[in-house]
Amino acid sequence: MYGSAVSFFKAQQVRTSACELEGESAHPEARRGADPAVIHETITACMKEAGYEWDGKHRRRGDAPIATNPLCYLPIDSVDRTITNIQLSYE
Repeated sequence: MYGSAVSFFKAQQVRTSACELEGESAHPEARRGADPAVIHETITACMKEAGYEWDGKHRRRGDAPIATNPLCYLPIDSVDRTITNIQLSYE
């Protein structure tokens, strides 16, 4: 089970990076300070579309409470969420 749990969180990390690239590519002006909130909104929307929701409860979220931090998300699917929560309990 540990091997599968690792793959769940690794997939979440990869997806967060892909959403970051998508958000920053779609809004280059925001990277220069025009409206940085638009990148946050784009990344969190991308993650939601991929099946993840923003979660402010994980203890490590405070280290970097930003849209690009994969610890700030949990899968929406209950089985995926359970496995990911087990994985994150060891982080």
